[in-house]
Amino acid sequence: MDQKKENRERLWESLEMAVVRRDLIIYGVAWIIFDVIFCLNPEGYVRNVMMVVIAALMLPFVGFYLWRTYQIFRSPEEYIFCRCKLSTPHQRYFAKGMMYFTVVIEDPEGGRFPAETHAIFSSYGIIEPLLESYINSTVTVAYNRETEMVVVVG
Repeated sequence: MDQKKENRERLWESLEMAVVRRDLIIYGVAWIIFDVIFCLNPEGYVRNVMMVVIAALMLPFVGFYLWRTYQIFRSPEEYIFCRCKLSTPHQRYFAKGMMYFTVVIEDPEGGRFPAETHAIFSSYGIIEPLLESYINSTVTVAYNRETEMVVVVG
């Protein structure tokens, strides 16, 4: 199996893509539910306005996750996989309760450098992945040398 295809499969099965798929499904289903509810409204003008409002609210989120997916799968042959300890959590300022980690990447040439994961870990709640399940654990991460994207594989 060639490296590009193998890396794509590993990325598709990663923890990061599981979060992206979950969120895309949640936003997509919510969008459909709201559109169905507003389609039941007999007045055409109110229905149309509300469908446009819901689309305007949901489209940025869906667009963000589609862009993230594109970024993850861009240049899959450039990924290096290494084991890293998730021990330094940080909180995103704009996303309350969402945490990311600073990890140390080891490249094949023996170099080491810090990089940051995406804020996919919840500091509280029931939605996985929870911070408490991953803090101080060693996981596989993928680092793209071209795009500098860090993907938590799991």
